[in-house]
Amino acid sequence: MGQLKKRGRTWWIRYYRNGKRHEESSGSTKEGEAKRLLRLREGDIERGVATTPKVGRIRFEEAAADVINDCRTNRKRSLVDVERRIEKHLKPVFGGRRMTTITTADIREYVARRQAMALEFKPLKKGDPPRTRPVSNAEINRELTVLKRMIAYCRSLPRSWREYDKIAKQTAKGWGIHAAVLDIDVGPLLQVQKLLDSVQFARIKGYTAPLTAAELELMNLTGDGNGIDMVMMPQDFRERIPTANFFQPNGYARNPVARRTKVVAGLVAEIQQHMDRNAGKPGAQEMAAAY
Repeated sequence: MGQLKKRGRTWWIRYYRNGKRHEESSGSTKEGEAKRLLRLREGDIERGVATTPKVGRIRFEEAAADVINDCRTNRKRSLVDVERRIEKHLKPVFGGRRMTTITTADIREYVARRQAMALEFKPLKKGDPPRTRPVSNAEINRELTVLKRMIAYCRSLPRSWREYDKIAKQTAKGWGIHAAVLDIDVGPLLQVQKLLDSVQFARIKGYTAPLTAAELELMNLTGDGNGIDMVMMPQDFRERIPTANFFQPNGYARNPVARRTKVVAGLVAEIQQHMDRNAGKPGAQEMAAAY
């Protein structure tokens, strides 16, 4: 039986799978939204679907890297074809999205768009117009097969941070995901998108003032739901509310900054000091000058 718990202004859910307790922020101040998330998680448990928060965070690029590395490590002849289908057809539509947000309706829309396209070929003779033909259902099905393999991998991840760490450091698939996240092209793009998501989340919650770098980092550190609670908190409350209210017990114990600063005002001030120190470094100065 799942439970709801309020931390600060944000509702959290608690549920059990195989006798192990899991807690997850709903990212919302509304109890009804937390109840809907809890029902979704309990339904996934009944169907045997993996339910950890990690599953909900995996983006298209990570799953795509896994599929490509699976083809590469198993020496599959379809590697070049899979890479081409991901890059030319799937990535322009699903790139940057979390895998759990790709619905049946999205896939139907993708199929309809592909069916409306035409493939263009070189003319048989010089001076003739290019030859065209519709995209076949077989080609679309091969692309959807690649997408299904990505989703299947996301749902197969173990429910343990230790196992996540082992996958990232000791397996070919993990190396592929690690490279996709930290690569000079994908990594910065995903980080910018994460910060943009936080800005948009703040706007949805009614906070229209520009977010400072420290406030963005605060939301990145504690999650958007908890972070916006601290950002919107009056200064006199910040000086009294403990930082422990915004962290899970294990996470709080492993975070020396949160424990040392003790209250929200102290945590915000320390993050701001860190930002100010790094803003004066040569790399930061060059970046600022470029924009």
